[in-house]
Amino acid sequence: RARHVACVRRAAMPIGSCRRLLRVLLVDDEPTIRVTLGDELADHGHTVVCESDGSAGLRRLADGPFDAVISDLRLPGQSGFEVLAAARLANPVARLLLVTAVAPVGLRAKLADVGGSWLGK
Repeated sequence: RARHVACVRRAAMPIGSCRRLLRVLLVDDEPTIRVTLGDELADHGHTVVCESDGSAGLRRLADGPFDAVISDLRLPGQSGFEVLAAARLANPVARLLLVTAVAPVGLRAKLADVGGSWLGK
């Protein structure tokens, strides 16, 4: 009976509300990408914290663990890879995504070391 009640309550919720909502750190120096991607994630219910450079992204990690970190590779200050490596230390189960227009040689191996993925712009 308890299972039935839970299903009814779930059915009454908006579509997609049963999934886990994430606390996301988004680091990108391009305002258009920051705003567009940040708004899209927030529209889906996620809490999004945006920063425009790698050093600010690293400082923001001290505010508490993030469930996911999305970062551009080439950033002012610290690189996106350094942001992801620090995020991995802060939260070993965080989802990490590096976004880049140019993937340098060895990127996949470096990302594999921290358990991250990459996406081309």
